[in-house]
This record gives sequence, C-alpha cells and structure tokens, in this order.
Amino acid sequence: MNPNWQAVLPWLSAAGAALIAALAWELRRRERLAARARQSVESWYRAVVESSDDAIIGKDLNGTILSWNAAAQRLFGYTAAEALGRPITMLFPAGTEHEETVLLHRIRSGEHISHYEAERVCRDGHTVSVSLSISPIKDERGRIVGASKIARDVSERKRIEAELRESRQRLALLIDQAPVALALFDSGAHCLLASRRWLEDHRVADVEQRELAALLPRTALDWPEVQRRALSGEAMQGDALPVAGTDARSHWLRWAVRPWRTDDGGIGGLVAFTEDVSGLVEARREIERLNADLQRRVDEGSVALSGANDELDAFTYAVAHELRAPLRAMSGFSQALVDDHAAQLDGEARVYLEQIDTAARRMAALVDGILALARSARSAPQRVDVDLAALARRLLLELERHDPAHRVEWSVDDTLRVHADPRMVEVALRLLLENAWKFSAGVARPCIQVHAIELDGVAGCCIEDNGAGFDMRHAARLFKPFQRLHRHDEFPGVGVGLATAQRIVQRHGGRIDVEARPGAGCRVRFRLQPA
Repeated sequence: MNPNWQAVLPWLSAAGAALIAALAWELRRRERLAARARQSVESWYRAVVESSDDAIIGKDLNGTILSWNAAAQRLFGYTAAEALGRPITMLFPAGTEHEETVLLHRIRSGEHISHYEAERVCRDGHTVSVSLSISPIKDERGRIVGASKIARDVSERKRIEAELRESRQRLALLIDQAPVALALFDSGAHCLLASRRWLEDHRVADVEQRELAALLPRTALDWPEVQRRALSGEAMQGDALPVAGTDARSHWLRWAVRPWRTDDGGIGGLVAFTEDVSGLVEARREIERLNADLQRRVDEGSVALSGANDELDAFTYAVAHELRAPLRAMSGFSQALVDDHAAQLDGEARVYLEQIDTAARRMAALVDGILALARSARSAPQRVDVDLAALARRLLLELERHDPAHRVEWSVDDTLRVHADPRMVEVALRLLLENAWKFSAGVARPCIQVHAIELDGVAGCCIEDNGAGFDMRHAARLFKPFQRLHRHDEFPGVGVGLATAQRIVQRHGGRIDVEARPGAGCRVRFRLQPA
C-alpha cells in the first residue's frame, strides 16, 4: 500500500521542528553549563593566582603586562592599576632591558624556562633577587600568544649564600695564611682546606679530598685510629711525637686532632694541627744536660762552700774568743790600776788608762758586731707566728731599766704580727729600737713610735723617733757594716746595727728602708715576705 505522503508530511515537519527546537535548547543548555564551568574555572584560577605567595604576572609577546596578582604587588610595590598595560621591562635594572628580548624569543619557540635568577627593581627603587619560572600561554588553536611568569623573592637566600661564601673565603684565607700547620677535614676525614705551612711542613702539593692519615708523616702512632676516635667525638693531642725523617736528624712533632661540630651539635668533621718541635726538644734536652751539669757543679761547690763556711765559722769564733781574752785583760788591768794605785797616778795617766778601757770596750763591741753579722748571714729562718707588738714592748721596757735616766715616751701598735724566725726577728728589732733610743737622747721630749704600715702592698712595721736624724744624701752608707754618720763622742756604737737588721730582713725575703732629716728624727720601715 502506498503511503499518503501528503498526509504524513505535515506531521513530519512538526516533529522535525520540535526535534530541532529540542536540540537547540539542549545546545543552549550545554553552552550555559560550559559558560558557568568556564566562569567557575576562571574564578578558581583567579582565586589561586590571587592567593599565591609567589608573584604571578601575565604578559603578551610584546612584553606588556596583562595580569598582576596581589603577591606581585607585595613584592614589587606596584598596584595592579599601576602595572597593567606597562612594559615588563619597568622592573629591569637599567642596562639589562635586552634580557627581555632573549626571554621572549625563548618563549616564542615554546620553551619553558625554570629557575632563572635575576635582579629586579621595585617601585621604591630597591633591588630584589628573584627566581623566575616562565611558561608560554596558548590560545584555543594552540598558538603562543603570551607568557605566564612566576617570580619568587630569593633575596634572603642570596644574602645567606653570599655570607656563606664570604665566610668560607675568610676561613680559607685564615687557614691558608695560618702561621702553623693547620688543616680542615669533612665528616669522612677528607681534606677541605690546608694552610701553606701544612703543605711546606709535610711536603704535599695536593690535599683536596685526601684523608687525614694520608697527609701525616710516618710515625709509631696509628693515624687511622686517631681519625676514627676523633670522628667519634674525642679530642686527641700529643706534645713530642718522634717522626721518621729522610735525613739523619731527629724530628719531633706536636699534634692535635679534634672534631668540629655543626649548628645542631653533630660532628661536621675534623681540624688537625701540627708543629715541628724538633728544635724545642733539642733545646730542652740541652737545658736538661746543662742543668744536670750545673747541679753537679753546685753540689760540688756546696760541699766546698760548706767546708769553707765551717772553717770560716771556726775561724770567726776562734778569733772572737782569742780577741775577747786580751780585751778583757786590758780593760781589767786598766781598771785595777785606777782602783789600786789612784794616789800614785797623775791626771794624765788616769786619762790614758780611761782611753785604754774605752778602746778595749769598743773593740769588744766590734767583735760582738762581727759575730752578729756572721750569724745573720748564715742562719736559715725557722718561721713561726711572732707577736711583734709584745716583743717590741718587752725590748723597750728592758731599755728603760738599763737606762732609767733617759726617759722616753713610747707607744706600740697592738696589731703587729709576723710569721718569721723569732730569734732573728728579736735581734733585728732590738738593734732598731736601740738605735731609736740612742739617737733620741739629745732632744727635750724623746718619743718612739712602733706602728703598722703597708710597704709594697704587704703589711709591715715602722719604728719612728724624733731624734738626731741624718742627711739622706748619706743614706746609702747606713746599711754597710762599720759605717757611721755620727762621731763617737756624739753617739756610741760600731755601725753594724742597721747592716745586721737588713741582712735578717733580707733572709726573710723582705725589704727595709729609712727616711730622715737632720734634727727631725728618723723612720725605719721594714716588711717580711709572707711565708
């Protein structure tokens, strides 16, 4: 049966129109979905770009800025309004604009540029170091129409790297110019740096990456073991290590190997130091030989000196004993003549006898002085605590009893104490107080003061009187035996008191001095070395 096309055609036309309308509606719906998807993607992309910590900049193939995110503003200081539409070369330091031509050429060829480091100028004029990643931007047909540039501020990293380079250069210079043999090794004991002195002392030309054990001379010491122990944290050293040399001379090495540590406390490697101390060892041996020889001579001399001193002591005491007997006879017989035969003696004869007695007594005093000097020079101090104040009071009271006609005002400081030989200190103090007592005899109101002082930063004693005094131009004679500054008819004595006192003070490692003025008294100061 043949269809009635004329009846069917209107229906087909209506169905086709409905189908076309449905297709058109579906296309529009899909286009709206695609548009919303594009908008969503673009919004997401913009959000990602704006929230990025890195500066993201879009530009066309002429280098004109097309996009500028917030990080770019923070980094370079330009707002988006100030940057958009301007050439990217506004960020380039003067004279470097040609770099943009090279970069654009590489982008047009489709190249992706990564980690390109350069300097860029900010809005306020300061320069930052940036690391750039640049990628081509393509349109729907795949044509390159621009570039996306990501810039990261690496100024701080560059500064740290520069400081590290400078530190390493300074360290290298310091080690290179070190006046000793010095070398730095890493954690594998491979050499990083060595001083010129190291190269010269150990006769090596190339040290780089060579191990510690390979750079040190042959010795009985196990250098690999030293290396191992030092890398485990132990500091090791030696003062005089014998070294096998190529010549006949003995060689000795002072050395030290210790770990150096990183900031986190770990062992970063080793530092080694060596020094040729052959001359020092030889000098020390020579000194030891000379000392032994000197000690032998001293021992021999001490024996001889001890014998000579014993002989001198025997001679001194023998002379003193032999002198005392005739002196006593002279004094005794002259006095007997005066007592028994005074009536037969005229005035001149009696004067002669008195002169003989006076001379004999002076001679006896000289003998006593010689013995006192000998004892002060020979005796070794036996130190104990001595109450110097109590001793001074006792000696002054004795002087009062022996010379009651000479009335003296005296005072003694209670704080006087010394650590010394009590017998020797008593001799010295007696001689000094007797001098003060004697030389204050010619004044109306004689006065003696014994008080504490500080001499050379050490506690000492001062004996001060208001007596005759003397001219300080002659002070150097005071401490010489038998030297006097006054006549015998003014003040008696033989001139050994101060000399003996000085020797006793010096035997205690101390010092004594005097200050005086004619007619204005004298001050004698002394201090003993603390034991």
